[in-house]
Amino acid sequence: MHPALAHLDEEEIGELISLYYNSENKVSELIDLYQLKIAPSQFVSVLPKIVHHDLVCEFCDGVQMESKRKSRNSYGNSGELPTCPNCGHTTSEFCRCSNCLEVQRIIRDFNEHKMRKALWNTCDKELSDVPEVDKLSLKTAVLILALERHSVTEDFEGAIPFKSNNPPLAPTFEYAMEGLRHLNAQSLIEINPNSPLDAFEFSEDLSEMTAYWPKKVTWTFLPGIHPNQKAILINQIKKAAEDIGLWPEHWRMDRVHLWREIAKQECYEYFTHLLIQRDFKEPVIGKKTEATFENLLNDFSTSQIFNITWQAVKDTTDYMVRDNVPRYKVQNSFIGNIAGKAAKAKSEGWQIRHSRRDFNCPQSAISSTYYDVFLGLGEIAFNHFPTS
Repeated sequence: MHPALAHLDEEEIGELISLYYNSENKVSELIDLYQLKIAPSQFVSVLPKIVHHDLVCEFCDGVQMESKRKSRNSYGNSGELPTCPNCGHTTSEFCRCSNCLEVQRIIRDFNEHKMRKALWNTCDKELSDVPEVDKLSLKTAVLILALERHSVTEDFEGAIPFKSNNPPLAPTFEYAMEGLRHLNAQSLIEINPNSPLDAFEFSEDLSEMTAYWPKKVTWTFLPGIHPNQKAILINQIKKAAEDIGLWPEHWRMDRVHLWREIAKQECYEYFTHLLIQRDFKEPVIGKKTEATFENLLNDFSTSQIFNITWQAVKDTTDYMVRDNVPRYKVQNSFIGNIAGKAAKAKSEGWQIRHSRRDFNCPQSAISSTYYDVFLGLGEIAFNHFPTS
């Protein structure tokens, strides 16, 4: 009971409450009538709380919930939630009392434990043996070395291929993901089960990891292999790569194929950059685009294809502006114009200049690893079309 009501008995307090809510008496009149030593603005706050005999606190044994009385002029029930006088728990689903926070912590910890268990069951795999370099495919060897150079940690434990590194791991996100899946399929990398939980999606019962966000997860590099053995393997791959005369036969057979594969990805990257730079939608790299750049690589180097692509995109954009053609109508004409310009250059014997790499499309780790370390060509590989 508030001290301001100490001189009133239970019946008088009941009358006071009834008069306040059921009569037209002004608050100042009730204060004078019952000789309350309070300001009118304090009146409602000194009234006894409502005891909810049908609501018992779920944390405090036998303690009934209470709620403050509201002004007779107020609307709704805002701010009048039943509350435990002992621990402060309310009937709101958003209650922030210490007991609810502890329950939430316990549930969160339990769910995190289930999610971590699901990740360990899915991702905790180890290599049975250290791979032999000459048994690796050329692409696998390049990817291991490129990833190690790009984003493997100092202790050889983890890799974060999509951190804000410059240059990127691969010319395109799709090619980077293809490379990671390629290594993952051979257990040469595995998703680290200690990655941030928000990098994953789980089944409803949290027993299974159903998807992951590539840019958020970390990867275990060569899982189950001692760091010293990892360092030895990396050095063996470097040594084998640099001695091209002693390459395994299957490396030599794949030499041009991988060169063309990387060159195509660099063409996709530059083509996409030019369109986005001009506020067009990111192009879909479908069969037509793939075939176009595949054909161009039969006659032109990557740097020359960059030049042809730039000219075709520029001419198409100029045409759109000059003739007031809607942007959506030219979106799908770029790749055809690139093919047409390349065909004209070939038939008329144009001398196509070699473009430099665009500052916004720096050479990727996969490209530099293959061109510099494996082929030993450096920028020559950029300025010559893939050939045996």
